[in-house]
Amino acid sequence: MIRDELLPRPNVSFRDEPPRTGTNQSLMAQPVLLPNQYSLSEPLVQPRDGIESEMQQKDLERGFGIKVVLDRVVYDIPDPKIGSIPTNIETDGSVGNVMHNYYYTLESPDDITLQFESRYECGNLKKVTQIFPFEYDLQMRSDTCTKGHTQWYYFSVTNTRKDTKYRFNITNYQKPGSLVTNGMRPLMYSELLAKETGIGWHRVGEDIAYYANSQKKKVNVPYTLTFSLKFQYGQGDTCYFAYHFPFSYTDLQNHLRLIEKDPLRKNNMRRRQLCQTIAGNNVDLITITSFSAEQMKQKKGIVLTARVHPGETGASYMMKGILDFLTGPSLDARILRDNFIFKIVPMLNPDGVIVGNHRTNLAGLDLNRQWISPSRRTSPTILATKQMIKRFTEDREVILFCDLHGHARKRNVFMFGCENIGASPTLLLQERIFPRMLHKNAHIFSYNDCDFKVRKNKEGAARIVVWREFQLTNSFTMEASFAGSTFGKYNNIHYDPFILESSNVPINTKKEKDKDKEDDEEGNNETDESEYTEDESENDANEQGKVSGINNEDNNQNIQDKQIQGNNKIIEQGGGLWVDKQLKGKKKKKKKKKKKDKEKEKDKGQKKKQSQQQSQEGIGIGIDKKNKEEKDKSKPKGSASFNVMQFGD
Repeated sequence: MIRDELLPRPNVSFRDEPPRTGTNQSLMAQPVLLPNQYSLSEPLVQPRDGIESEMQQKDLERGFGIKVVLDRVVYDIPDPKIGSIPTNIETDGSVGNVMHNYYYTLESPDDITLQFESRYECGNLKKVTQIFPFEYDLQMRSDTCTKGHTQWYYFSVTNTRKDTKYRFNITNYQKPGSLVTNGMRPLMYSELLAKETGIGWHRVGEDIAYYANSQKKKVNVPYTLTFSLKFQYGQGDTCYFAYHFPFSYTDLQNHLRLIEKDPLRKNNMRRRQLCQTIAGNNVDLITITSFSAEQMKQKKGIVLTARVHPGETGASYMMKGILDFLTGPSLDARILRDNFIFKIVPMLNPDGVIVGNHRTNLAGLDLNRQWISPSRRTSPTILATKQMIKRFTEDREVILFCDLHGHARKRNVFMFGCENIGASPTLLLQERIFPRMLHKNAHIFSYNDCDFKVRKNKEGAARIVVWREFQLTNSFTMEASFAGSTFGKYNNIHYDPFILESSNVPINTKKEKDKDKEDDEEGNNETDESEYTEDESENDANEQGKVSGINNEDNNQNIQDKQIQGNNKIIEQGGGLWVDKQLKGKKKKKKKKKKKDKEKEKDKGQKKKQSQQQSQEGIGIGIDKKNKEEKDKSKPKGSASFNVMQFGD
C-alpha cells in the first residue's frame, strides 16, 4: 500500500450535529491535536528490575504513616447520571457547547500545583490527590452504570515546571496483568512540542511499574500503574496523557466527511444512518463497492465492524486504514470493489467512546456479549447490525465477517475464529485459511497467536453468534495489541497509527517478498501445520482422525488436501490477486518438492549402483585373498605375506 493512500486526520470539524453524552454532564469539544506526519518507531522498554517491589514498599510506608503525605484533592468530578432532567448548558449532555473552568484554582503565581482536566470527549479522569509536591494519585472513572472496567485513561495537565521530576500513580486498575510489564509506555502530547517540532503523541515515562497496591477492597485487588517523567517545557504548556492514541466519535465523523469530499473516493462509498444510540448519536453504515448495476447481483458480501469496546482505539485506526484502502485507487482495491460488496459499521459504541468508557455502553453493558438477543432499548446498535447482516445474507452470499478489537494482554495482530469440529469434511479447517493468508501478506499479522476455540464464556460475542446463526465459516475477531510486535521489522516497536492503519495491507516491496520467500525455502513455513502451536497441531490431528477414521500418517496428508480445496473455493468466490498469488506459491513449492524428490531418487540409484559395484569388487578381493593364502602356505617361512587391511574401502 502506498503511504499517500492514507488520508490525513483533519484538524477542522465537518460534523453536522455535535455528539451527545446521554448523561447530565456536558463536555468541552475535544482538543485539536496535530497528528504525527511520520512513524516515530519508538521501542518497547522493559521495566527496571526490582521497580515493582520498590513501589510496593513505598505504598506500605505511606499506609503505615512512615512518610507524611499532603493528601490534598485537586480534582474530583462526580459520576455522570443517565436520565436526569437538564437544568442548564452544563447538564444538557452536549459536547462542544460549554467551557469548564479548572477544578483547582492557583493560589498565586508561585503555586506549583498541577491543574488537571478531562471533561472533553473521550476523557475519563475522576479524582486526583496530591501526595507530595510533585507526586499525584489518580483515579479513573469506572464505565457508566458499572463499578469497574478501569483501563483507558485520557487527561491533561498544565502549570508544569521544566526539568522537574513528577510521578503519577493511577491507583484503581483491576486487571492483574498489563502490557506495561512487556515494555509498553504511556503516551503524551505536548502542545508546545507539537507546535515547534511537529511531534505529537509520543512515548514517555521512567521507572514504569504495574503492581498490586496496598489499598483494601472488599472485591478485587486494586492495581497501580505508576510512571515518572520530566516535562520539557514549563508554564504555558498543556500536556495530554493517554493509554493509547485517542480516536473519538468526532474524529470518525470528520474522516468520513473527508472521504465524501474527495472526488476520487466518494464514488466508491455510500454512507447512511444504521440506527441511533441510547444518547441519540448516529451510527454510520458504510457501503463500499463499484456501484455497477450489471454486476451487483453476482457480488458476494463482506461485513466489517469495529469499536464495540470504546477504549480499544487501535481498532479505529485499523478501520481507518481499511476505509482508505478500499476507497483508494490501487489495483487491489479496484479488484475487491469489483468482486465484493463491503458493509462496514466503523463504530458500534459511539456513546461509550464519547463519555470515555473503556468497555461498555451507557447502560453498562459489554455490547460484545449481547449478540444472542440484543435489546432495542439497551443495545440498539447490536440489534440494528445483526438485522443488517441477516438482510445481507438473505440478499446474497456473505463470505466473511470480521470485528476489529484491541488487546491488552498479548502482543501482535491476530485473530480469534470458530473451529468447525464435527462439520462436514469440506468445511474442516477452512476457518484457518483467511488468517493464514493474512499472515503471508500482511506486515504484522501473526498466525501463531490466532485461536480458533469456541469458549462458553464468549458465546454472546459477535464472531460466534454470526458463525452459528448465519452459518458463516469465516467469522472472526481481529485483535491488535496496545503494545507492539514480537517479530519482523516492527519487533519490540510500539504500534502507532501509521503501523495500525497499514497492518492488514498486502506486502508490496520486493525486499519483503524475497525475505518471506527465503523463510519458506528454509522450511519455516513448509506446511500450515508447522506454524500451529504443539497443542493446536495435536488437537487438529486428533479431530481430523475422528471425523475421517483414518490413521495419523494419512491424516496429515488429508489436512493439507482440505486446505488446498478450501483455497480453490475462495478463488471461485473471487478472492482476488492475493489469493491467486498464494495458490501459485503453493504450486511452485509443489514443483520444487517434486524436482527435489526426483533428484533424491536419482542420487539414491547412483549410490546403490556404486554400492553394488563395491560389493562385487569386495567379493573378488576375497577370492584373490583365498588363492593367495593357499599359495603362501607352499612358501617357506620368512617370505612376505599378503594383508587385506592394507587396502581402503
